[in-house]
Amino acid sequence: MRFKAKGNSTSGPAWLRSPLGRLKIMRAALKIARFVIAAALFGFGVVIIVGFIGVLLEGPMEEPLWQHLLSVSFMGVLPILGAVLLLFLKIPLPRPQQAAPPNGGPATPIGDSGVREGPPSVS
Repeated sequence: MRFKAKGNSTSGPAWLRSPLGRLKIMRAALKIARFVIAAALFGFGVVIIVGFIGVLLEGPMEEPLWQHLLSVSFMGVLPILGAVLLLFLKIPLPRPQQAAPPNGGPATPIGDSGVREGPPSVS
């Protein structure tokens, strides 16, 4: 009697065993991770900007206003900008392409190494 080991590559649904199924899962996981990172960046930027507004409302500042504006622009606005770019910027994924045809002829298969079968020709 044979027992199958856990974690065997033949276990699980067929769509999960195929490379295309695993690719779909990875893409979904990357979309979720991208959303979580963008949300964290956006939240951090909002907290910094709200804190700066609170400092402005407290009264006169000891440092010049331009120093506060510069620090808020780097620590508050840049994370928000990064979050927006991360959410809305589409980065195309490269797709495998077939080999280009030589001089407009038929395309050669990717697995073709150019070696022909049979004896070499003698001239």
